[in-house]
Amino acid sequence: MELNKRGSILILIAQVIILSCAYYFIRLDDAYIFYKYAKNLAEGNGYTFNLDERVNATTSIMYPLLLGLVYFLLRIKPEILFPLAGTLLSILSLGLSGILLSKIFKKDFQKFSVILPLIVLAMPQIKNAIGMETFLKVFFIVLSLYLFQNKKYELLSFVCAILILTRPDAAIFIFVLIAFYIIEEKKFLSLRQIMIFILTIIPFYVFIYINTDSLLPTSFFAKIFQGRNKIIAGEFIEGFVLNFPGGRNFALMFYLIIILSLMFLLKFRSPIFKNKPFQILLVYSLFQISVYSFILKPPPYPWYYAEYIVVYSIILVETYRVVSEKFLKRTDGAILIFIMIIIYSLGVILPIKTIKNGYGEKFLLYKNVASNINQYSNQSIKLAADEVGILGFYFKGKMIDELGLIHRKFDYDNLEKYFGLTVKKNNPDYVIIDFPDFPKYKSYITQKWFKEKYEEFYTLKYFYSGVKVFRIIR
Repeated sequence: MELNKRGSILILIAQVIILSCAYYFIRLDDAYIFYKYAKNLAEGNGYTFNLDERVNATTSIMYPLLLGLVYFLLRIKPEILFPLAGTLLSILSLGLSGILLSKIFKKDFQKFSVILPLIVLAMPQIKNAIGMETFLKVFFIVLSLYLFQNKKYELLSFVCAILILTRPDAAIFIFVLIAFYIIEEKKFLSLRQIMIFILTIIPFYVFIYINTDSLLPTSFFAKIFQGRNKIIAGEFIEGFVLNFPGGRNFALMFYLIIILSLMFLLKFRSPIFKNKPFQILLVYSLFQISVYSFILKPPPYPWYYAEYIVVYSIILVETYRVVSEKFLKRTDGAILIFIMIIIYSLGVILPIKTIKNGYGEKFLLYKNVASNINQYSNQSIKLAADEVGILGFYFKGKMIDELGLIHRKFDYDNLEKYFGLTVKKNNPDYVIIDFPDFPKYKSYITQKWFKEKYEEFYTLKYFYSGVKVFRIIR
C-alpha cells in the first residue's frame, strides 16, 4: 500500500507539471476577456473591458477578481502572468477536485480511489476550457459535495455562494443540492444557512451594479441570441461531439465507452448508484444538459462540455474497480501502479502533442494583427471584430464587438438581418474578418456602403487560417 501511495503521488505530480507546461500554449479567445477585465481592475481602471464603457460582460464575477488580485500582488508582465495564472488555476483546480473526489468516494472505490485524480487529469476535454472559469466552478462543486457528505451545511452555504459568483449557471447545481438536502434532512434550509449565502453574494453584486448598472452579464443575452439565430453553427447537444479533442471518431469511441461502462455497472448492480454525491452529480448533469439544450439553447462553445469530466471519471474508475474485483480477483499495489502508469501515459499524449504544436494559429494571428495596428493607432482608435478577447487584450484602442458581448446596449432585434449595423453606428477605424472564408454574418463586407467606406489594409495568412484587415478611407 505504501508503494501505491508513493507511486500515485509521483505520477500525479508529473501529470500536473506536464499539463501545466503543455496547456500554457492554449490561448482561448474568451479567456482573454477575463484577462482584460482583471488587468484593467488591477491597474485602477475599473471593472471594464473598454476603458470608456462600463459593461458587465463576464460570466463570472469571482474569476476576474481573483486574477486581478494575483496581478496586483505579483506585478508580472500581463502577457506572461495571465495565461500562466489561468493555466495553473485550471490544472490545480482539477487536481484538487480529483483529490477531493478520491476522499468522497474512498469507501466506494476502496484502493482504487487513488486512480481518480489521474483519471480527472487525463480527460481530453481539459483542453477545451483552459484559462476559463470552468474548472474553478468544478472545484467548488466538488468541494460542495464533500461538505454535503460530511454534513457541514453552514460552510456549504458559504461555498455555494462562492460557486454562484464563480459562474451563475451553478444555480442549477445549487437547486439540485437543496432538493437532496430536503430529502436527506427532511426539512428546509435554516435561516442561518440562507443568510450566510445571501450576505456573501450581496457585496459582490453591489460592486458589479455600481460599476456596470447591470447584474446579469451582457454575454448571457448575446450567447442565447447567437444560439437561437444560428449565428454560431450547431446545436448545444451536438457540441459533445463537435468540440471533442481528436475529432468525431474519437468522440464517438469515448462516449461509447462511457455508455457501455454505465450499462456494465447497472448489470452488476454497482453500489455507486446509491452514493449521494454521485446521485447529485448525475441529476445535476442531466438537468443542466436539458436546460442548455431545450431552454437556453446557446451555441456549442467548447468549454461548456469540460465540466462533465467529473462524472465521466467516476464512471470509469468504478468500472475499473468492478472489472478488477469480478474478473482479475486482485487489487494489490502492483496492479494499481500499473493501471496508474497506463492512465498517465494516455493522459499526456494530447499535452505532449500540444507542446509540439505550440501556440494556435488564431492566437498568433490576433496578437500580431493587434501589434501591427498599434503602430498606427492610439487609445481613440476603434477596431471591430467578432472575437474580441485576444485582440482586445493586445490592442491599445477600443474594441467594437460585432457579437455584442462587451457592449451595454446592442440591437439584437436587427442583428440577424443587419449584422453590419454595429459597424455603421460605431464607425470603427479598422475591421477584421476571417480569411479566406468569412462567416455568413460578415456578408456586409460585400455591400456597397462598406466598399465605399473601407479599403483593404493587409492580409495575414498562416497555414490553416488567416485574417483580412480593412481600414476606413481617409
